Amino acid sequence: MLARETATAAAAGKPAPALDLAALPEELRRPAGRSSRSKNKGELRGCIGRYPGKQSVAEVVREMAAEATRDSRFEDRPVTPRR
Repeated sequence: MLARETATAAAAGKPAPALDLAALPEELRRPAGRSSRSKNKGELRGCIGRYPGKQSVAEVVREMAAEATRDSRFEDRPVTPRR
């Protein structure tokens, strides 16, 4: 949900939703690297990731979701908010 909300906001030119790390489960607060897949109608569009992890999982997920909306691989079919 965090990735989808962030990508939707970024694609619409809006700021990312607020992130309250203290309210998240421990597994989202700890530093770790992560990768994420972008799909469209179940079809893989691309992957993005960051290793090693120095930020919390939640922060990395948010950044990757926002970056997906600016990914040059998607210039011909940019990431857009879900309709």
